[in-house]
Amino acid sequence: MSEIPSTVPANQVMLKIKLGMPVEYDNFVIKGNLTSEWLSLPARAIARLPVEEKMPPSDETKLANNSIVIKNCIIEGRVDFNNTLFQRQVSSVNAIFLENVSFTYSTFNGDAAFSDCKFLKAGSLTGSRFNGKADFSQSHFKWPVSFINTQFGSIADFSRTQFVSAVYPSGCQFGGPAGFIATIFDDYVEFFSSHFASDVFFDRTYFGGDANFIESSFSQADEFNKTILNSEASFEGAHFAGPTRFFRSYL
Repeated sequence: MSEIPSTVPANQVMLKIKLGMPVEYDNFVIKGNLTSEWLSLPARAIARLPVEEKMPPSDETKLANNSIVIKNCIIEGRVDFNNTLFQRQVSSVNAIFLENVSFTYSTFNGDAAFSDCKFLKAGSLTGSRFNGKADFSQSHFKWPVSFINTQFGSIADFSRTQFVSAVYPSGCQFGGPAGFIATIFDDYVEFFSSHFASDVFFDRTYFGGDANFIESSFSQADEFNKTILNSEASFEGAHFAGPTRFFRSYL
């Protein structure tokens, strides 16, 4: 971000999503809350809403039928895309999220990227589904983040990502290869009852707190090479169907 970023109000971003227009922002500061609840309103109403307007929650599934690309941006408000169906690519690269981020019970039918991002508050993707590639590589999560019962239908890449606080990928379904190569878990991580249907890589991964793999299942190869387990690691009741390697790991 060498140039001074431009500014755009959140309702303009949401208006583009409502109208099905491509959303592309590079080097912007997005002011206000990005919330899918706005999508239940007419376009004219979204255009007139103040950037801090709070909308009542709804159980209705919202539709985002356009590509969303946000690069080198700062998002100043909350991000709440709960129960949202994203039909196309969603890409957030080198973005900074200053407030809570939530994509609970949402579906991504295209590839989704949240790479090289900084999440400075709590995050939740509980119950969401990624049908395309999910890329969280090289990102930084400062507060706890939940992936409880999240489903990954294709490649899931968390390589070189840092989780400063606790992270909960419990009950996750990894349908494609999963990469946690050189990932840093500074605090507690819970993979309780998660299922890895394809190869999974924890090479050079650092576990600073307790690691819970209780009742997890590994259907293919699982690699823990040069892994550092600095605290207690529990694999009680875990099932390994394929080859498992702990080459030069530190337990």
